Amino acid sequence: MGKASFPEQWLQVFAKFSLGFFVVELGSDNKVLYRGGKASTYFGYPVEEFIKKIEGSFADFVPESEQPRVAKAIHEAKEAKADIDLRFPLICLDRSVCLVHISGTYLYSHQEIPTYLFMISEENQGIPLFERNLGCFKLCFSVATGALVEANLQGRVAFRVHEFSNLYDAIANFATQYVHPQDRRAFVAFADLKTLSSSISSKGDHMEIPFRRMSYNEVFTGYRWALLSYTLEEGSEGQGMACDLSIQDSDYIASKLAEKTLQTQLDPLTGILNRTALETHVTQQIALCSYKHTIGAFFMLDIDYFKWVNDTFGHDHGDAVLRQVTNSLRGVFRPSDIIARPGGDEFAVFITDIPSVELAMKKAENICNAMRSLGMPEDDMHLSCSVGVSIFPDHGTSFEELYHTADLALYQAKREGKDRYCLYGEGSVPHRTHKPINREWLFSQMGEEIYLCNVDTSELLFVNDSMLKRLGLTALPEKGCCYEVLHGRNTPCADCINLHASKEKVRNHIRKEPESNTVFLVREKALLLNGWRVKLSISTPLLPAWIDSLREYFSSDSSERSPRL
Repeated sequence: MGKASFPEQWLQVFAKFSLGFFVVELGSDNKVLYRGGKASTYFGYPVEEFIKKIEGSFADFVPESEQPRVAKAIHEAKEAKADIDLRFPLICLDRSVCLVHISGTYLYSHQEIPTYLFMISEENQGIPLFERNLGCFKLCFSVATGALVEANLQGRVAFRVHEFSNLYDAIANFATQYVHPQDRRAFVAFADLKTLSSSISSKGDHMEIPFRRMSYNEVFTGYRWALLSYTLEEGSEGQGMACDLSIQDSDYIASKLAEKTLQTQLDPLTGILNRTALETHVTQQIALCSYKHTIGAFFMLDIDYFKWVNDTFGHDHGDAVLRQVTNSLRGVFRPSDIIARPGGDEFAVFITDIPSVELAMKKAENICNAMRSLGMPEDDMHLSCSVGVSIFPDHGTSFEELYHTADLALYQAKREGKDRYCLYGEGSVPHRTHKPINREWLFSQMGEEIYLCNVDTSELLFVNDSMLKRLGLTALPEKGCCYEVLHGRNTPCADCINLHASKEKVRNHIRKEPESNTVFLVREKALLLNGWRVKLSISTPLLPAWIDSLREYFSSDSSERSPRL
């Protein structure tokens, strides 16, 4: 055997020390002439598949945004027959990303095709995914489209950008998988263009969000504090607004910032959100519900007879009860749901992404059940609560509206007897073993003629079956004034107009039906229903023997005198 050429001597040395290398002819098909070392896999790829990718192009390993840079560097080195020194992110077989260093040494050219010796090594070998120096984690993306403008390696590693069509999806996935459930609400700002733009009052404002992220390394497993920072700036020409975002692990800075934030947002007695933080977090979630067209539910509750608890057992016992209630609410709701104590014995909860109003009412029932299991049996102290529920968007589209309607529902539940829950605009559901009575059905079954109308608009709101039968109708008209449907007139009744002048009284008079000569005792009362002024009218048919005595009774009261029969 003759003397080995200089390149062959290199190959013998590298092979002897089991170093991984490839000798590649960089032509149109990048032919791999030789591979050395004992490795059977490279970055998870079987060696045969890895060689095929090299024979295609080194850029086949690279995220799409980096491919032009890598291809250009290799092309320029080929043309100049110069060495290659490249660092770029490589997509591993499991779709993770790692930082790779390629040293390409020019060996010789044959028929103008250069041959290179490539040494490939991983720069961050041994460091688990999502734990790769987040102090250097920065990226910039278009606010309008979510398209990546630029990012360092850690940005791609953390968000696995190459798997997503836009950064909004990537950030949502990152928050779901790697952010503590109680801190995910902070990421709602990155739901879409509208919410991100509204999260900052003016361009150039710098926002900081402390959060806990899941960490996996050989020293520490669990959550650690990190600080997310972002600003909105004018992008390059044609890009519109751009968002500069960075994440930095900082146990000291972020935890101090988080501690300061928590001090201003949390109720010191129970550890849940206070009134101010409640409004902030609910407003953010309302924006997300509006964007996703999902239902939200707002719950207001307070403890029944809590003043008696404080007066009887002392404020220390009262504080213990408030902490018990907090723990019970945490058991009823998800970690990501918003739970707050606006003040005193009043609590508030907001939940999102619920499939129906029925689920919200089931949650309200669960609250009542959980409260009944609390108390201090040794002191013969048993607890209950009243709950008011309002639904987004049916009962309000802002924090103020939902708070107000839920509070009205809570007042309704307390007024109807406590230890129950109430949906805004509906009757309460008390704690009982049987279902509540359907009042509308009950009125429909009565023999009296009953109707309900809006005094201000004259709209007919309810007619029972007996009245429908007399009118020759099978159902209440969708639209129609009471004087048109009931009396065939074109103007409102004087009785309706003047009814609220004596709204505390029941107005009685006698009415005779001309067609049948039937005489009715008519009782009418002014009421307030869901903020409307309404009239409830009940007409009871009379026996002929009663008519004379009733005529005498009404004629004795000039204010309620009936018309002559």
